[in-house]
Amino acid sequence: MRTRCTLYPQTSEMYICELDQCPLCGEQLKLSRYSSGHKIVQNLSSTVEVGYWPKQCDSPGCTNYGEKWRSSEWQQIAPMYCTYGFDVITTIGWQRQASRCTFEEIHSDLAGRITISEARHPFCQLHYLKNIAEPAASTDETMKVELRKTVREKAGEIIRPEHLEQPGVLTVTGLLPSAVIENPTADGKTEQHSVDPVTARSE
Repeated sequence: MRTRCTLYPQTSEMYICELDQCPLCGEQLKLSRYSSGHKIVQNLSSTVEVGYWPKQCDSPGCTNYGEKWRSSEWQQIAPMYCTYGFDVITTIGWQRQASRCTFEEIHSDLAGRITISEARHPFCQLHYLKNIAEPAASTDETMKVELRKTVREKAGEIIRPEHLEQPGVLTVTGLLPSAVIENPTADGKTEQHSVDPVTARSE
């Protein structure tokens, strides 16, 4: 059985749905008469009380007639039905994933900043995987696919390491034999290296 704790917010903020027109039918959205999403959220730096005023489409022919549209700002503070901010969730998830910290170690690190039981850390870890890690991995994979596609289309042209975010390091898969790499040398000259069809790496 969990022990109920009382949180005292330092500030409060009410948000309003940022949409003006219905995304489905284009009609003007109306502000709802009732607010929603009231909760107290713990961030690493403060405890805040938040809520939002939704908007709705009153066009009878709209497939979303009567349904509420939330505030995007409100949704960026914490996941739905969760009272821990995304900064807390990211801290727990990253320490667990990257540093391989135990939940006990993470709890000890956060104990002085937020009110949370050790039993809630796995809950936050799941939110991290669902809302942050998995979407990021999906985006990264999409970028890799686009990179491979671009390389195949541009095979035979010059690929320069300085075009990358990390100059001097180039790893590309799926290259055709006609591709080459230009690698600037210390004396200002340029060395050219042929690329095998599988993987090229410029040191």
